Amino acid sequence: MNLFDEYPYLENEYILIHRMTPGDAEALRKLTEDPQVKSNVPTFLYEMKYDDKALVIEREEEEYFRTGEGILLGIYLKSDPDQMVGLAEIYGYEPVKAKASIGDRILPEYWGRGISTAAVRLLRDYLIVDVGLRTITAHILQSNAASVSCVLKNGFIKRYEGIYEDWGRPELQLTDKYMYKRSYFYNNGVK
Repeated sequence: MNLFDEYPYLENEYILIHRMTPGDAEALRKLTEDPQVKSNVPTFLYEMKYDDKALVIEREEEEYFRTGEGILLGIYLKSDPDQMVGLAEIYGYEPVKAKASIGDRILPEYWGRGISTAAVRLLRDYLIVDVGLRTITAHILQSNAASVSCVLKNGFIKRYEGIYEDWGRPELQLTDKYMYKRSYFYNNGVK
């Protein structure tokens, strides 16, 4: 399966991950404007492209998905499936290497509920099993302990430590790169 054949629809007993709808514009605005969220993500993410978040949702397919740059998906609780609580992203797809990167952002009022851990697990399983990737990476600021904990719970290992990356800020950001390989999934039964 090619990553960009169709938008994934992922779910477990707790959350849903799927394409955003026009009704998600206000939640997307809150997410992109929240200072706590902004402090942990690059400034050049697709959802920052337009001030009007309805335009982000409207144009994402044409400008981000169809160009092969990435996939931006909403995260929803199964208990309230009409309320977007965060974003999941797949980007940096390299089909020859069977590799991609993932990231997620959760509204602060939903932090500490295991949503990010569940989202990363769904993305990981989808990319390994359905898409057939060999490697998934996550670039995380060293100061973001919650995201580090989330990827470690999902079987990622720290592959590169202390990388200075351009996140669109005046200074380079100190990050670590975490990696998950298909062999971890099938050899260790990590699910």
